Amino acid sequence: MKKLLGILVLGLLWCGGSFSHEAPKTTEAKQNYIQNYLVLFEIEAKIINTYFDEKKPGVKYAIKNKGSETLKRIEIIIYFLDKNGNPFFEEKYSPISIYSSGYRVLKPNYTYRFDKNEYHTIDNLGDEWSGKIKIEIVDIEFAE
Repeated sequence: MKKLLGILVLGLLWCGGSFSHEAPKTTEAKQNYIQNYLVLFEIEAKIINTYFDEKKPGVKYAIKNKGSETLKRIEIIIYFLDKNGNPFFEEKYSPISIYSSGYRVLKPNYTYRFDKNEYHTIDNLGDEWSGKIKIEIVDIEFAE
C-alpha cells in the first residue's frame, strides 16, 4: 500500500511539473514576443471634441495578442509627428496593467480595444502637430 501511495505521489508531482509554465523573462524574449506576437491596429489620431466641448488631439488603437502568453503589463509610446514627419512630443501609456486601477491582463488571442468614443487626449500639443503619430510597444510583462 505504501508503495502504491508513493507511486501515486510521484506521478502527481511529475504531472504537476509538466503542466507548470514559466514565462519568459529576458529582454530578448520580451522583444521577440513584441515583434512576433503583438499587433497594433485600428490606429486613429485626430482632433476630437471632449465632453466639455473642447477640441483636443485624441489617439486610439487596438492591440492583439497572437502569442501563447498572458500579459499583465504592456507599455507603449506614442510619438507625435510634425509636418516633416519628425517626432516633437511623446507620451507613455500602459493600457494593460495590473498595477493601475482596474485589473487588466491580455490573454492569448484576446484584443485590447478602446470603446467607440474613447481616446487618449493630449493637452498643450501646439500647432506643430501634423495629425500623424507613430506608436510602438516598448515593454511587456508576462503573467506567471
